[in-house]
Amino acid sequence: MYVVTLPASRSDDAEAFAEEARIRGADLLEVRGDLTPEPRLADSALPILYAPRGAVSEWAAGRLFPWLDLEDREWAGDLRGERLIRSFHDHERTPSFGELEDRARDLWEQGADLVKIATRVQRPLDLLVLDNLRESTRATGPATVLGMGPGAALDRWRSPWTNELTYCFLAGHEASAEGQIPLEEYRRLEGEEPPRFFGILGGPGLRTLSPAIHHLLFARHGLRARYLVFETSELAETWRVLDRLGVDGFSVTAPFKREILDHLGRLEDLAARTASVNTCVRERGLWVGYQRDAVGLVRGYPFLSSVRRALIVGSGGVVPAVVEALRQSGVTSIDLLARDENGRRRLARELGLEDDELSRLPRRSADLVVWSVPVDLPELALPAAAPGARFLDLRYGSHRDPGPRGGGGLRDPRRPPDAPRAGARPVRALHRRDGDGRRPRRGPRVARRESVKISPLASTGGNGAGLRHASSPYLSIDTPRRPSSRDSVSRGLGPTRS
Repeated sequence: MYVVTLPASRSDDAEAFAEEARIRGADLLEVRGDLTPEPRLADSALPILYAPRGAVSEWAAGRLFPWLDLEDREWAGDLRGERLIRSFHDHERTPSFGELEDRARDLWEQGADLVKIATRVQRPLDLLVLDNLRESTRATGPATVLGMGPGAALDRWRSPWTNELTYCFLAGHEASAEGQIPLEEYRRLEGEEPPRFFGILGGPGLRTLSPAIHHLLFARHGLRARYLVFETSELAETWRVLDRLGVDGFSVTAPFKREILDHLGRLEDLAARTASVNTCVRERGLWVGYQRDAVGLVRGYPFLSSVRRALIVGSGGVVPAVVEALRQSGVTSIDLLARDENGRRRLARELGLEDDELSRLPRRSADLVVWSVPVDLPELALPAAAPGARFLDLRYGSHRDPGPRGGGGLRDPRRPPDAPRAGARPVRALHRRDGDGRRPRRGPRVARRESVKISPLASTGGNGAGLRHASSPYLSIDTPRRPSSRDSVSRGLGPTRS
């Protein structure tokens, strides 16, 4: 059942809100004493679930509610309910499975008809604790076990198929708890079986337009599916969660394109040859890794066939795919420049490249510079460029170092990064197969031969490399070709590029 909470902004208009919630598909209207102590609600279009939360009001006194939700050990007073929910909330953390199991047992002993437990998800394994608790309580009686916070998105999306009650809010109104999902989005995925879940797996600070792109494609192809952001610094933990909780596939981005190999059961030929994966799909119970970065570069940037000398900046997991794409396009000279000397030389040996110190970049010459370093380097200049030379930036959004972060979470961003700023821009290669969002305005053409600086953007939401357009000789006259639906959804599996 879908439970919508009466927001404080609609307390004086509660009856109309209840009718609106009923029309949109809600089953219960939650009225919380701490949010709306005295609502104007004489007659509700929906059955009321009343939760005093320590703030019993005159409006609620003496009423008989279809559902009464009391916290652990909370005294009912003269409140009455046809069915009793006993709740436990931890807004700081997710306790251990043993602690929560003991807590659930205690709630049952307080005469509950339904037990509700909600905790804050701080790390990926918290989701498995909650799932184990859900399985444990099922043998005793009805229960609702929920994660809270941005890291709980996968748990929240599964709720209609795993819980007795699913707490949500109406689009256009405020949520009553962090991490809640609009009722309308649940209703679009309704069905006897859970929808399919996909996502993008990356490190802390991940910014991506992939959810918006994939949701458009899911709708176009009539797929009941949701695409989430799996942002984490704990790959092993997150892998266990994705494998256990029914995710069918995901895109892979920095820094896991090579590290993910240890968790896969099989690699396609190109992924095995490059030792780099950007797409994982569950096929007949086996996780299979695919490499689509190289395909995206070749198809999205046909001008690569005119490049003869290329410089790749960085030594991360995407580099093997970039080298593969350049070689398929006929590029004859490819050099690797990076700060990490050991990593650079090791990767250069593996790929058969020449390598050089990153500090020498301004003194090199090339038709193409491919930037794969995740942050800006304001102190570094690009090489002098001949007219028509190009710069490919393999990044989304903010180019600043995100700094230390916690364990991350499995989140569901509502807003894509801001549109790129106007002005000369590098050729962008972030979403190479299926586009990367709104198209920025075309900047001025500049043909001077001079170095330009890599500098942070004024806005963290840009998709450029921070090229100073007033002096940039790197022309950005090419954009990826417009994708077709055939490119973007392969055999209905969902993710194809991150």
